Parts: sequence; C-alpha cells; structure tokens
Amino acid sequence: MRLEKYLVVLTVFTVFMDDYRFGDEKNRAFVAFDFYYYYVIWLLFILYFIIKRKEIPFWPRWFLLGILALFTNSVFGGFASDSLKFSMVKQMLGITFSSIAYFSVIKYENFNLQKIFGYYLSGAFWVGLWGLGEQAMHIFRFTYWFGGSTIEDITRLLGFANFWENYKITSMGFNRVYSIMGEPYYLAVALLPAFVYYTNKMFGSKNFRDWKYKWRFGVITLCFLFTFSSAGYVGILMTGFFISVNRGFFDLRRFGLLFIPVFLIAILPNIAKLRTAFFELQVRVDDTVKAFLYKGIMDKKEIAKLNSSTFALYSNFLIAGKSFEAHPYTGSGLGSHEISYDRFFDVFLDKIIKKMYGTFNAKDGNSLFIRLVSEGGLIGLSIFFIALFYFFVYKRGIDVPELAPLTIINQAVFIMLVIRLLRTGNYIGQGFYFFFFLYALSAIQIRQYYKNQATENTSDSIPEA
Repeated sequence: MRLEKYLVVLTVFTVFMDDYRFGDEKNRAFVAFDFYYYYVIWLLFILYFIIKRKEIPFWPRWFLLGILALFTNSVFGGFASDSLKFSMVKQMLGITFSSIAYFSVIKYENFNLQKIFGYYLSGAFWVGLWGLGEQAMHIFRFTYWFGGSTIEDITRLLGFANFWENYKITSMGFNRVYSIMGEPYYLAVALLPAFVYYTNKMFGSKNFRDWKYKWRFGVITLCFLFTFSSAGYVGILMTGFFISVNRGFFDLRRFGLLFIPVFLIAILPNIAKLRTAFFELQVRVDDTVKAFLYKGIMDKKEIAKLNSSTFALYSNFLIAGKSFEAHPYTGSGLGSHEISYDRFFDVFLDKIIKKMYGTFNAKDGNSLFIRLVSEGGLIGLSIFFIALFYFFVYKRGIDVPELAPLTIINQAVFIMLVIRLLRTGNYIGQGFYFFFFLYALSAIQIRQYYKNQATENTSDSIPEA
C-alpha cells in the first residue's frame, strides 16, 4: 500500500519535473531527443497499473476520438507540407505516453479528482517553499555550510545549477525564482492552479472559504509573484475575475456591480506606480503591444529593438502566419513548427538578428495558440477550442458544497490553459494532460450530478398507479 501511494504521488509530482533529463541538447545521453526522468516514472506507473488492475489504462472514448482527429489531421498536413519527419512521430509518442500515464493515475484512484488534486497541491506547496528559500538565500547571501562547503556547492551537487546560473535581479531588487523548474514562467504555470485554488479558499464563495489554508496560500502566492512572469500576472487578473463571478459581484440581483466603480477608483490612480515598480513587466507589455499593433509587419530595425521575450513571441507569430498561409486547414503537422521556422526565418528576419537573439522557442512557438496555428491549422485549432469550451463549467456547482471544489478545479485549469495559449506551446510539459483530464472529468462529474438530480426529481414527481 505504501509503494502504491508513493508511485501515485510521484507520478503527480512529475508536473514539476520539467528540468530533469538525461544529458542535454549538445550531449544527449541515450537517444536523439530529450530523455526526461519523468518518462521512467510514467512507465513504472503504467506497468504497475497493468499488473495491479490487469487491464490496459486506455483513454476514454471522447478523448480517443479527439486524439485520432488531431493525429490524422497532422499526417495530412505533414504530407502536404513535406514535414513528415521524426519530429512528428516524437510529438505523437509524447502526447500518447503522457496522456496515458496521467489518465491511468486518475483512473487508479477511481476518478477521485479532489484526492488527486490534493496530491498536486501538496507538491505545489513544497515547490513554492523551495522558491522562497531560493529568494532568501539570494537576498541574505548565505554562503557557508558545514565543513566549509558553500550553499552554492550543495545546491549544485543536488542538481540545482539553475539556482545560481540563472540569477536575474529585477528592478525591485528581487531575484526571479526558478525553484526546481526550468524557467520562472514554467514555475508560474505549474503553480497557477494551486494559486487559484488557495486564493478561492481565502476570498472565494462563502461555502468554499477556509482560512486554515492561509499559510499555504501565503507560500504559493509569494513564490508565484517572485516569478515576475507577465503571463502569470494575467493569471492573477483572471483569478480575480472568477472570484468576483463566484461571489456574485456581477449579479445585478445582488447589487454586486456597485463594487466595480469603487474598485476602479481605487486601482486606476495606482496603475502608473505599478508599471514603474515592475519595470521588466512594463517593458515586456509595452514591446508586445507595440509589435502586435504595429501597422503591417515591423521592419528589421524595429524588431531588433524588442526585448528577447517579445521577440520570441513576435518572430514565432510571423513564422506561424506564413505556415498557416501555406496550409490553412491542416497546418504543417505536429512537430513541424521548427521546420517552418528554418524555412521562413529569412523572409522576415536576417542573420544579424538571428545572431543577436538566436532561434528563441523555435520548437514550441512560444505560445500554444501560435503553435496550433502553425502545426494544426483551422482543424487543429477547432479541436482544441471545442474541447476547451465544451468542458468549461463557468460557475456551475459553486453553490453546492460537494461540487464547489470541482468547480474551482475546472476554473483553475481553464485559466492555466488560457495562459498556455498565450505563452507556451509545449504539448506535454508542466503536466499538460494531467490538468486537461482534471478539467474534462470535473466538468463530466458536475454535469452527471445535475443529471442525477433531475432524474431523481422526475421520479419523485411521478404518481404511483
């Protein structure tokens, strides 16, 4: 029983293990692709599931149909664009492997979503605590440990080289924390559902609030803020919106709209101060607005002035647009955006810019939306958005105590998926399919509850013969 729980928890914790792999791009240890530690964990759990349950943990029918449609569209797109390469096979295998692993762990726990999400919340707390420890050590410069070894020596020995090599001081004097993740943005994405959940525990609807989680809320919120991720801050705004919805602030019957003018009067005069305080955020936002609202396509001199984050987003947007123009319905196939990047880079940019910035996020497009435009076309985008909105419950169930946690999970993952649309195109990283299954299954369970209620009410209303 103890082994079983360890395997379940470890599989859930792979959400936070995106920075652990054998070898690197320059010196891969075994095969011609990144071999992450969590592949081994996924394989072990799938084998354990098969041995214990004596069945193959295959997808539900609705997911199978979606994946088959996506893969079929990809093959046609790859054939049409001459992009039928190993990169497509690699993406298909990765999507299949990760989705089966995460579905199997949820199925093994008999679809107890709150229990599974609870394991994730525990992991998020410890990852957040590590992030705060990282910030503290950078601020107070703890340098010595037992036997004369430095904190830096010990953290490097444990495999956390990023802790020191990616030391980035912001204008506020704080370090952008990585915790155990590969980038501050990835940390923000991985922590976002936990942040939404605990923020609702503090300020959400009455039947969900519980201040005994205030320490977890504090740790995760502080670590989340210390990522200084612009996309993460969009997640904060969306969280505030959903809390307002859950509490009825937009319900005319409850006079909730009266709070909006008061909020605007309080916040608007301070926006300029916030922009100045978060200088790096201001630069990224201003450059992004400038790039995407520019009349036509920016010239090379203007592109060269962009910050690296905006350059990555804008350059991939231009490449995806060219790929979409060539194959609007099917795209060029899964795993083909890097091929399109190499093909079309010189159309918009030149070698000098390439030398300045490199090929930022050429593999994942820097945005799930951009990557789907490039690799999936209209069909791929349609598959994703149908799934996104079909399984979105909005606030349904928030007033039912036993359903409220499922509603918050659904809202939390919805916010995370929107953020991923904006800023990361990886189909697998940061537990993509773990959260997607929580999202879809929470909607299914909520709808099933109301369906059962309707059936019971109908049965009660039928008079006896």
